[in-house]
Amino acid sequence: MLVGGLLVGWGGFNLVEGTIDHQILGLHHVRPGRDEVLYDIGFLMWGAAMLIVGAYLLRARPEAAARSEDIGVSQDGDAIER
Repeated sequence: MLVGGLLVGWGGFNLVEGTIDHQILGLHHVRPGRDEVLYDIGFLMWGAAMLIVGAYLLRARPEAAARSEDIGVSQDGDAIER
């Protein structure tokens, strides 16, 4: 859950910061100069990818936790059905 939350946070920040600072306000760019728009777009795509993967990890986690609650472990270390 921690990794998913981190990815959602970083990805969301990159999308907001990249859109506002790079595109709307033009305060700075990922790599100024020739092809700066391509680097800015790549930055936004990387942020979107982190956000999507993080959201997937956060959504997939409760299902795995629910399955692990159905399976217990005996004192010998063997898995047992509840």
